[in-house]
Amino acid sequence: MEEYPWDIHENTTAEGDLPNVSKGSPQCKKVAVSNGKQYYVHVKSPRLDDIGQLDIIGNIVERPDTNGIYNYIIYKNKDGVPSMLFAKHVFPNELASKHFYLLLYAMNKGLTTTMTPLLAGELKKDGSNYKINFQSGTYTRDYKYEFERHTAMDDVEEKWFDKLKNMLKEAIGTDELFYVSNSFFDTDIIEFDKDAFLKLQGLGKEITFFEDENICKSIDVLRMNARGLPISTFMFRSNKNVLDRDPETKKITVKPEYASINLIDHVISLEQIIAQSGGRRRVKTVKKRRKHRKKTQKIKRK
Repeated sequence: MEEYPWDIHENTTAEGDLPNVSKGSPQCKKVAVSNGKQYYVHVKSPRLDDIGQLDIIGNIVERPDTNGIYNYIIYKNKDGVPSMLFAKHVFPNELASKHFYLLLYAMNKGLTTTMTPLLAGELKKDGSNYKINFQSGTYTRDYKYEFERHTAMDDVEEKWFDKLKNMLKEAIGTDELFYVSNSFFDTDIIEFDKDAFLKLQGLGKEITFFEDENICKSIDVLRMNARGLPISTFMFRSNKNVLDRDPETKKITVKPEYASINLIDHVISLEQIIAQSGGRRRVKTVKKRRKHRKKTQKIKRK
């Protein structure tokens, strides 16, 4: 009987209510806009409110169909067969594409009854070329340690790939699948997806962009300071990139380079980003073409 990597791993049967979607996502990750610039994204309340919002965003698929970076899980379906689900990174902070969301989606759709994936990781699609790893801090990191401890095996991920590559190729639908050891987030920047951000905005999420990473990460405390509100020691610890504390008086102040800035000038809206990425210009071009067509038609009638 053939053994698979997850044979050492126990899956528990889900009982009771499904877990909620309250897990947040990190703020101020980079996104690349088509004009060549990069921005840091801030989403007020960077989490989904309910499972139905995954369907609205629509980034979870059974096969990676467009170029980009995906999270994936290998899970045991209700027939006991290993299957895969993919979530494309349409937002740079993994909102709606965390491995947790994939598991929740599979459970909510009745695809699985297990509370833990068999394996999880990342995939990058570039045309007909696919690269895959098993980089999941939530579901795979501790599992790798457990596997190493039980089997005294080095290069665990690479050996997993050798064992699973035929199954993975069939599930993904390609022969051009290669293993890489590094996380794609260490080297790749997510491309701005206008439609995805508009869907997120439609869910009531406030989205802003910043050129300065420090301002993005500390925008709330900088706004408090601008209104003259007191800044706590806890806030200082979390915002040392823009705050100072006098060692003698313990007074907390904003660093000089951030104290005099006008925050309004640094907050960039989603609409401004869409305009920069060519959204409005394309609309104008279409209108011009329509006008040209009308003029041509009039000349022909004469």
